[in-house]
Amino acid sequence: MENNSLQQQTEQTQSEEITELQKKCDEYLAGWQRAKADYSNREKDIAREKTEFLKFGNAALILELIPIFDNFREAMMHIPNEHKTDEWVMGIELVKKQISDFLKNFGAETYGKEGEAFDPNLFEALDETDAEEDKKGKIVKVVRMGYKLHGRVIRPSQVIVGK
Repeated sequence: MENNSLQQQTEQTQSEEITELQKKCDEYLAGWQRAKADYSNREKDIAREKTEFLKFGNAALILELIPIFDNFREAMMHIPNEHKTDEWVMGIELVKKQISDFLKNFGAETYGKEGEAFDPNLFEALDETDAEEDKKGKIVKVVRMGYKLHGRVIRPSQVIVGK
């Protein structure tokens, strides 16, 4: 009988050890699964950050180029009409188009037109002016074009709003 009791005690101890080992195994498995999920999430974060960097990493360069391009376009407006068809003017127009295409190729685009509804998230109101009923709350004049880079405002459009 004592042998039977000893065998039961041994089986009980082994069963408890197996249960304890199973708990540890489950614990380690859960920890490994969490670590694997964390790693997968980090890989996704890195890919997203890389994409963001590639899209917006050149924003500083574009922001430096935009005022130069603004001045270039402004200067082009002052070419006398009698010279508009001269070859040198056409060459300058080509350079203007190349700069514009360069900005577009990198995801920069202008925005802000007269008649659009004023949105303080997109536009910087420089002034308000009396306007007809249908132009209230809308852009009456664009003073400086705004720019978006891949849909994100990098320079707000400066406007005069009808009131």
